[in-house]
Amino acid sequence: HGVCVILGMAAEGWIAFRLGILRESDFDKLSKTLTKFSPHLTRRLPLDKRMLLRFALADKKASGTTIRMSLPSGIGRTYKTGGGDYRIPITRQLFSDSIDYLRRNRGQ
Repeated sequence: HGVCVILGMAAEGWIAFRLGILRESDFDKLSKTLTKFSPHLTRRLPLDKRMLLRFALADKKASGTTIRMSLPSGIGRTYKTGGGDYRIPITRQLFSDSIDYLRRNRGQ
């Protein structure tokens, strides 16, 4: 479970950075910290996009066919919309791209 949390944090950080929610310096700190604590643990896990998409759509934050994620806005802070929602809608393409990011950065 812990390894999945680490992968999720890395993907959410990358998504937040790509959306302009997370500054590059904070993204770099987050990435380095996660890599420091799990450099070898995440390499062996398969990252099947279809399976991960099913999990994302079954998550309690999802809404129908919309993936929603809690995204960091800084170290120790979560992004909140103007309406006060912490569940940020994510396109399937961005979700898929985040898995590609994880694959590239795990040596797969």
